[in-house]
Amino acid sequence: MIIIILLLICTYSIINLCMIFVWIKEKEVKSNYIFNDNSPTISVIIPIRNEAKNIINLLESIENQTYPKNKFEVIIADDCSTDNSLELIEHFKKKSTITLIINKLSNISVNSSPKKRAISSSILLAQNQIIITTDGDCIVKKNWLASFSHQYEKSSTILAFGSVTFIKETNSFFENIQILEFASLAGTAASSLLLKHPNMCSGANLSFLKSAFEAVNGYKGNEEIASGDDEFLMHKIAKMYPKQIAYIKNQESIVETKAHQNLKSFVQQRKRWASKWSSYENWQISALAVFIFMVNLSVIILPFIVDLESALILILIKFISEFIFILLIIKYLNKTYTLLFLPILQIIYPFYVSFFGFIVQKKGYNWKERELK
Repeated sequence: MIIIILLLICTYSIINLCMIFVWIKEKEVKSNYIFNDNSPTISVIIPIRNEAKNIINLLESIENQTYPKNKFEVIIADDCSTDNSLELIEHFKKKSTITLIINKLSNISVNSSPKKRAISSSILLAQNQIIITTDGDCIVKKNWLASFSHQYEKSSTILAFGSVTFIKETNSFFENIQILEFASLAGTAASSLLLKHPNMCSGANLSFLKSAFEAVNGYKGNEEIASGDDEFLMHKIAKMYPKQIAYIKNQESIVETKAHQNLKSFVQQRKRWASKWSSYENWQISALAVFIFMVNLSVIILPFIVDLESALILILIKFISEFIFILLIIKYLNKTYTLLFLPILQIIYPFYVSFFGFIVQKKGYNWKERELK
């Protein structure tokens, strides 16, 4: 048992060191954007449900894009909102200078994957080859579209994604811990791709070619899984186009969203994310999820099976590799003010991962006021 735990923690730390290396090696893009008639056209797809509190902030940030207005369209897929989201969007549309299309989804009694349905139906309406998705509670920077356009112009990219972080609102302990935890996920997503083993991404900041979506038959094969509209699609496209998947290391491409204000909504989201790990077709990705779970569970049980000094040394090895990696990511995300909370997160994290590793075995969660499996 002790040998197994030793191997787990050492392997985990080596993986962290590899991610640190590729992250440092990857240069950040800083471009002076020049637009012309040959600049690519883009369709932005935003699936929403009950986003009255947030959607106008997102639309205003898109309205303020430096990218030419005649070079992109915005498609909002409203999944039967019960608040006044549609009313607000219609009002915004009247005064907006962007091409704004509202895709009103029909209400169906059985809908196992509402977000996939919203995106798929919107892609059918899209007039442009480059598709970019984000969420209704996000805010984007003024050069967001320009940063994606630059990526597709300079290379033969088929799919690309940027990082997502949380908006600083309350500066509470809970918010700062979420920012750090999400930064570790964003960094892992980016570094894994840079290591040629893409395993995760976020639909809040994802782009792909419409032709690639069609070539892999969209979400076919995982339509019954509510989560994974982003990762399952990336895995399918990466399998068909392994050398044409990119991470955009450009601060202008970073998307911000809202942190959870209560523990209940946080738990429901993490259950949704964790629920898909056993459905990955690539066994290596599922094995990685199990590996991360085992590493963190090992940290919890380690003090009970070895002497305290040996346990502290092994835990310290893990913590140092994590600390350096997350420090690099939060610096890139401009969230260095959260650094004081990082040691606390590292103490909590093994229990957090172990908790969700067990709780995900119980199927079902709540998402957008719907019970899903």
